[in-house]
Amino acid sequence: MNKQCLDRRIASMEELKTELTAWEWRRNKEGASINWMFNVDSAREKLERAYGALN
Repeated sequence: MNKQCLDRRIASMEELKTELTAWEWRRNKEGASINWMFNVDSAREKLERAYGALN
């Protein structure tokens, strides 16, 4: 979203809402998806290694 929609100064909240709505509409129309690089279990494992036990 930052590179596709928010890569410039937007002067007002109303213009921001309009831009984000248009971006969202285009993404939904294209059927865009997110290619996650990890799942919940692997994320927890990495966080535990970095920060210790999370319980």
